[in-house]
Amino acid sequence: MNEKNIRDVKAKHEKKLIKIPGVIGVGIGREGEEDVIVVLASSACKKIPKELDGYKVVVRETGPIKAL
Repeated sequence: MNEKNIRDVKAKHEKKLIKIPGVIGVGIGREGEEDVIVVLASSACKKIPKELDGYKVVVRETGPIKAL
């Protein structure tokens, strides 16, 4: 079990992740029994880390997001 709260880890890294070209958003999700950081990206971004402070990072490729 990770000692750091996933919400704190997301908040700590969100601004730097959003600055990566192609990154649209950052969230929190579950993969099986594991909490993960979810990065929404318009394309595969090689600069996104695979792990942040002990939490796995999952990249979900998405198209452009528009407000309705």
